[in-house]
Formats: sequence, C-alpha cells, structure tokens
Amino acid sequence: MPSALPALIANTIAEAMTQNRRVDGAATAQAAFYVDRLHETELELRTERANDAQLQAALSQSRQRAVEQEHEVEKLRGIVAAQSEAISELTAEVSDLRKFGLVAIDDAGRNTDLEGARRVS
Repeated sequence: MPSALPALIANTIAEAMTQNRRVDGAATAQAAFYVDRLHETELELRTERANDAQLQAALSQSRQRAVEQEHEVEKLRGIVAAQSEAISELTAEVSDLRKFGLVAIDDAGRNTDLEGARRVS
C-alpha cells in the first residue's frame, strides 16, 4: 500500500494543476473580454462627448439667434407702431377732406339751385 500513496498524491497534484490551468485560462479569457469591453466603452464615451460638444455649440448658436431675433422683433414693433400712427393721421386727414368735398358739393348744389331760381324769376 505504501507504493500506491505516492501515485495517488502525484495524480491529485496533476489534477489540481490541470484544473488550475483551466481556471487561469478562463480568467485570462474573462480579463481579455473586459479589456475589450472597456476599450469599446471608452470609444463610445469619446463619441458621446463629441456629440455633446456639438449639441452644446448648436444650443449656444440657437440662443444667440433667439436674442438677435428678439431685438429685430422690438425694432419691427417700433416701425409698426409708427406706421399705425401715420395711418391714423392719414385717415383723419382723408376724413376731413371728404367732409370738405361733401360740403363743397352741397354748397355748389345750393348755388346752382339759387342761380336757377334767379333766372326763372
């Protein structure tokens, strides 16, 4: 029996070493997977940061355009208010001219009637 013990120990050690190599191989494969995944994630992060920078620049430009357009709107409001005032004044002048024209036509009609009455008499 004593001769079987060293063989049993040798077999146990050999199995342990074989199993250890398999575990090391699996650990190496898993580590390689995580290294690849980390690399992919870092690339995605760089891409997303570049996209973020572009979106931030576009947002800044849009805000600047909005401010410029608001100033333009204020100028146009002033122009429209001035034109509205001018239209109101023009309407009043036209109304006065219309009244003057109607009075002149009415007076001319009366004068014609009086002239016609004088000639008849």
